[in-house]
Amino acid sequence: MYFDILTIIIIVIVNIFKIIYSILAVLITLIYDYNEDLCKSFLENLNISGTCENLNKYYKFKKNQSNGLALFTHTSYLDAIILLKELKEPLSFVCLKEALIMKTYNLAKKWNCLILEGKNNTNKITDNVLNRKHNDSLLFLAPSGAEGMDQKKVNELCKFKTGAFVSLSPILPILISYSPHIYFDSSINKFKYLLSLLNRETLYYKITILDPIYPLKKKKNIIVDTNIEQKSDNKIFISIIILCLIISYLLYSKTIKENIVIILVLTISILFYVKNKHYIYKYIYKNIVYIYGIGLSLYSICNKNYLLFINSIIYPFIYKIFKIYEK
Repeated sequence: MYFDILTIIIIVIVNIFKIIYSILAVLITLIYDYNEDLCKSFLENLNISGTCENLNKYYKFKKNQSNGLALFTHTSYLDAIILLKELKEPLSFVCLKEALIMKTYNLAKKWNCLILEGKNNTNKITDNVLNRKHNDSLLFLAPSGAEGMDQKKVNELCKFKTGAFVSLSPILPILISYSPHIYFDSSINKFKYLLSLLNRETLYYKITILDPIYPLKKKKNIIVDTNIEQKSDNKIFISIIILCLIISYLLYSKTIKENIVIILVLTISILFYVKNKHYIYKYIYKNIVYIYGIGLSLYSICNKNYLLFINSIIYPFIYKIFKIYEK
């Protein structure tokens, strides 16, 4: 019982940190511009990872087609962020004006998004596609609109709206699939939906970029492999980095407090033991280097040990390099 209560308390605390981090990531994007690493960190913060197949088809289509547009399946609020991360550049989405608030409107204009309002939206999409030049931003459209987010069945697409096909321009289909499958249930409110994204143990995605479709040519039926290979979560370097952090504390602290070192070792050992008991402990274990770095920074500032403070900043970057090497 006490373990369950402790878990609930930790979930609340971690969710608060997740929300703060997510808000900061969004604000930084709005103030500055697109950043691939920031998109990646945003998704990792929510335990979301995945792969993208046939990325070369996207760049080839964008380069070779003077018009054309990309159509993607839309079942989650995460779709746009995942596309931004995997395609490694700012994208021009078709979006509704009422869905844009504050600085998001300015960012949408900066990325040459097509902002729709009122009527004659089909004509606006057609004009945008036909007037596109080589290497201009490719227009991204979810042909099912918001209704596509209610896609309850894994292997069944919602009915497409036909506005995107009026210009008879080449189309690049992009499939986004999730494991476990997620969709927006209109029977629940958005707050509960967002809360469910915060509290997932793991969520894997797979982006599949298909061959272009040319409306004036006959095409065979599209067959898509929706099997998502889940990455192993091998964190072999965590113990090494934690050991380095402890050594840094011993080397640069003005006074060595054995109790603190013992508490650190015990905490790490307990986390290692319970990390598979509940997703929240696994999340803390995965991010222990950053959590420790923050604690070490605060400790060094309070004790005016600036060499230790610099050290506490450097180690998370080293860990980040190890993670890249691990992949």
